[in-house]
Amino acid sequence: MSEAKATALIIGGGIAGMEAARAAVRKGHKVILFEASEQLGGQFIAAAYPPHKGELITYIAWLSRELKRLGVDIRLGCPLTAENVQSENPDAVIDATGWLPITPSLPGMTHALVCNAQDVLLGNADCGKNVMIVGGGEVGAETAAHLAYQGKNVTLIEMTDTIAGDMRVGPIRKELLRLLREQNVTSMTLCKAVAILEHGLIVETTQGKKQLAADTVVMAIGYSRNTQLSSTLEGCRAIVSVGGAMRTANALAASQEGFWAGYSLT
Repeated sequence: MSEAKATALIIGGGIAGMEAARAAVRKGHKVILFEASEQLGGQFIAAAYPPHKGELITYIAWLSRELKRLGVDIRLGCPLTAENVQSENPDAVIDATGWLPITPSLPGMTHALVCNAQDVLLGNADCGKNVMIVGGGEVGAETAAHLAYQGKNVTLIEMTDTIAGDMRVGPIRKELLRLLREQNVTSMTLCKAVAILEHGLIVETTQGKKQLAADTVVMAIGYSRNTQLSSTLEGCRAIVSVGGAMRTANALAASQEGFWAGYSLT
């Protein structure tokens, strides 16, 4: 490997950040990877929990080994700040901080029965027997399958007329829908959550409003761009945003964006 050409700071140890670090160090750059949590992988860890997706965790394990083998300076439990950037004096900063779950502004969101899908998949939320999942896209549907396999009674609440409509039509989506049917997951389409109650929620359907009982209400309505760090570091260095920091993206897109961001450094 040639002598380091430049110092690159990678912010975020998810798939995009790990791939950016791998590409940059292979080009001969000195790379420092900052991750606020105590492990690499980001949201992709949660994505490996739904049925038949456990093998995805091997990708994270392989990337982790590669980064260590290539000599990337990995700093876990270390959120990056503007002060860090100034002290390291990097030539480039790649923001791969991932995305944040959207928290809707519904009445009753502070009730104890409310949690988000990511916490459910990571085992950070304890769900009761009867679970309502608000959001029937890919994340909501996979979370529903995950909980149904645990013996929960699961209902999906989806505003559109299609479950997992944000997934590409193909065998993976077909298999997910089959699992939901097999596990007797109830799907309520053209249905909108309007308020959370202490022991359930109120939804609005084409037939009017209904009150549904639930032990747990899981929010899975999507993710938003994480701009917290970019706004904090504005003016420090030229910042390249990739993966979830730039837009909500699936793992393949985040991986590709991260790799090319790291590879494009000169």
